[in-house]
Parts: sequence; C-alpha cells; structure tokens
Amino acid sequence: MQSVIESKVQENVKVLREHHIPLTTTRLVLLRFLVTNRGHYSAEDIYQILKEEYPSLSIATVYNNMSLFAKLGIVQELRIERDKVIYDTYPEPHDHFLCLKCGRIYDIETATRSLPKELDGHVVHSAHTYYFGICKDCRES
Repeated sequence: MQSVIESKVQENVKVLREHHIPLTTTRLVLLRFLVTNRGHYSAEDIYQILKEEYPSLSIATVYNNMSLFAKLGIVQELRIERDKVIYDTYPEPHDHFLCLKCGRIYDIETATRSLPKELDGHVVHSAHTYYFGICKDCRES
C-alpha cells in the first residue's frame, strides 16, 4: 500500500517539476494528504486536519497551494456552492451530487462522455456537472 501511495505522490511531484515549481516540504505534505485522503475538502478543512501535526502550516499557504494544484490538474476545484471552493482529491473527470439537507458532496460516476474541443466556435477546456437534491441517507432518516 505504501508503494502505491508513494507512486501517486511521485506522479504529482513530476507534474510540479514539469512546470518548474519548487517542491517544498509543505507541498509534499499537501500532496501526501491528497493521495491518502480521497474526498472533498475546503482549504480550511485541510488546514484544520494538518495544523496539529504541522504547526508552522498557514491557512494562506494551504489556499495558495490548493489553487496551484487545481490549475495543474492534481485536484479538481469545485464551485458547487456559490461562496465556497471545494477541492476534490480525485482529479479524473466525474460529476458531483450535493445533498441540500446534509451538505455532503458525492462523486457520481456517469457514462463516459467525451469533452468537445469546441462548442459554437468557443474552445472548451473543461466541464463540470453538478446535481442537487436529497441523498439516500437523508431520505432514509
């Protein structure tokens, strides 16, 4: 298991190097967190989880690095809620469902669809589909 984690971390380190971005201790800590914690996190969530073990970590550093990682495709940046940015540690294309009752975000695997390169003369770089409703856990309670 450890070798799989390290392999994924090294894949992300390679992305940083390809873009001539220095590998700092903080970036390595964040990359390890992302590889070992699949889910949906705000920068604040990540900071709260890591600050006890890494007391020199600052919230600004987490914000800046998560934004950088999103631009590099290491994480997905979700804007499923108007005033909050969430980072999905699973960068492969997939849809998301937001429960309007409990606020939890779920990954939704839908049929593979290809992203058009162009729509009505516009160049397409990415697409996100968000579903909103009540999750099965909230429906049952």
